[in-house]
Amino acid sequence: MSTDPYIDLNYNNRCKFREVLNKLITKGDKIVFTANRESKKDLLTDINIDNENIRFYKRNELRIQLKNVIDNKNYFIVVGNRDADLQLAASNKLFYIVPTWCDSLDILPQKYGIKVKDIEHLYKLINIIENQQSWYYRADLDEKTTILSLTSANTWGFHSEEELKMIESFRAYLKEGDSTHQMTLLYHFLASISNNKEFRDIKDWGIMPSSGTELNSDMNLMKEKARELMNGRKKEPIFLRHTATWKSHKSWENKLNRKPCDRHFDTIILNPYYKGKLKNRTVCIFDDYLTYGTTFETARNILISENAKKIFFVSLGRFGKQYTMQNYEITGDVSKPGYAYKLLGTKEIYGKIDKSAISEIEKLHNIINS
Repeated sequence: MSTDPYIDLNYNNRCKFREVLNKLITKGDKIVFTANRESKKDLLTDINIDNENIRFYKRNELRIQLKNVIDNKNYFIVVGNRDADLQLAASNKLFYIVPTWCDSLDILPQKYGIKVKDIEHLYKLINIIENQQSWYYRADLDEKTTILSLTSANTWGFHSEEELKMIESFRAYLKEGDSTHQMTLLYHFLASISNNKEFRDIKDWGIMPSSGTELNSDMNLMKEKARELMNGRKKEPIFLRHTATWKSHKSWENKLNRKPCDRHFDTIILNPYYKGKLKNRTVCIFDDYLTYGTTFETARNILISENAKKIFFVSLGRFGKQYTMQNYEITGDVSKPGYAYKLLGTKEIYGKIDKSAISEIEKLHNIINS
């Protein structure tokens, strides 16, 4: 934390702030205050800098400390209002929170940070970040490709009341635009990215196009926030759909097989901006829901044809457990419509379910409703 979020408070809110610090320490957190000048430490009135639970480092000292604990960087959250706080977070790929009650807010932190309006909001957000440690579903297709899903999307079967409410509210946002829990899902999602060390090597971030030719604005928001969080440089979309296609859930009406990638290969291209630029790169592609994996398999085959080094596919929700891996031979320029593809074979993959992620969703419900 920079010093301003405390110094800029009135007496009553300073008391509330210290109460939050005590709650964080009680549950095992450590606090580091930072500023460019040592004299700022003297302005932390009534905060006990004991070097065990609460410490103070000048910014250049803190940068050195972070370099010394590189493997544990995901355990840090940065709270501050200055460009220097943003730089610290971005260079170390740390979750960055901007307290908007500060008297002075630099421009870039307001643009790229996750803003909180009051001390209670800050405490809830920190709890949401720390609550997320597990992925609901994981499947490693091969040494190059990993599939991850954040939550269950199934509403059938046994669910606690808390879990079911969160599943339904997330679906209402992603499919119907109900923004009631938009920010909760965003925080939970970004925490999953920040807390996963595997994502530190990702250079390029993208989303799967929807069935229409326009990008899904909600998924693009999440992708952009993840890219900014992990210091990704390229904001251009990786995949483009040049011609609309039918939605997967409409396959039964059209009496069509939803599994083959054909309809996506016929309508999706690699953005020409990325042609020849993904060789030996680690790429992450997001989508809202995963069922059989057809859209991800379309992307995987295109990225393999472009010699990507490692591919992560991330969905917010997971229906079922079966994933159909489809290997294609692709010829032609994938950045232009009309490239050729030939199915070589398929394989059914059954990933692993981590039930601790279900408990996290239940806790998430209790955090936001406390």
